[in-house]
Amino acid sequence: MSATDNKALMQAIFSRLEQGDRSLLQQHTAEEFRVVVMGRSSWSQTVTADSLQKYQAYVRARFGGSWRTVAERFMADGDLVVVEARGDNYATSGERYDNQYCLVYRFEGGKIVEMREYMDTAFCERVLGHFPSTVLDKQ
Repeated sequence: MSATDNKALMQAIFSRLEQGDRSLLQQHTAEEFRVVVMGRSSWSQTVTADSLQKYQAYVRARFGGSWRTVAERFMADGDLVVVEARGDNYATSGERYDNQYCLVYRFEGGKIVEMREYMDTAFCERVLGHFPSTVLDKQ
């Protein structure tokens, strides 16, 4: 797929995600997909495909069941699509959680293999708390 194709796909995926539909994202995610949360906080880690469901369940629980990320800008170059986005959520504490994100998606063979997430990790820890090491059963 070209950079233009990848960008169009990510625009379509985020259009669906904003409505709570994750199906298009799931269709285009590789089996070996991983999430890399950048930074130096308890949330900063690499989440591999085998622990992604546990990670997402923990995040959902911090928001009372669901969370919403709204895309604001898309840029593409080769096998990378960069999405500037913002959260539109309330934490279970009732506090507003509207973190800002730079999400870098990497494609291989038409599938998304990695997402690098850059965010304000200090804000994340303040509102959502420290990410417990036991959630992903790291050994």
